[in-house]
Amino acid sequence: MPKTKKVSKISLEKDPKSLKTFWKDSIMTHPCIYVMIFIHFLIFTLPLTLILLTDNVCILIFLNQFFCITLLLNYWYGDCPITQIESHYGDVTMVDTVNKLFPIKYDIKNRDAVSLQWIFMAMMIAITKILLLFIKSEFKKYIN
Repeated sequence: MPKTKKVSKISLEKDPKSLKTFWKDSIMTHPCIYVMIFIHFLIFTLPLTLILLTDNVCILIFLNQFFCITLLLNYWYGDCPITQIESHYGDVTMVDTVNKLFPIKYDIKNRDAVSLQWIFMAMMIAITKILLLFIKSEFKKYIN
């Protein structure tokens, strides 16, 4: 078994170059982290893209149920199980990486709360789209 180097936690807030170093050191020790982070990213972005592009109410309700179940699982486990696996093997997660791109006050200690907020907002997008489709269908009845 190849010997892997243990990556220490780097303060990403103090040094902006440390994110690049953090990615390089942790991903090079475990190449399967690439796949896990990509799949984790797809699990969140593909349903959101589908919500924004579809007008089918059944699909929107299904995706809202998907996000509801995901929200409950994240709440039950305290953090996303995939994020826990990513942090165990690579010390870097998709949630950490995505939140570094946005100007919110983010710390690894409150990763579980931020994850729940992202999922809750995805649910709100789906519910808003469903309500807008119902309003659109009602306005079509009155216009005709």
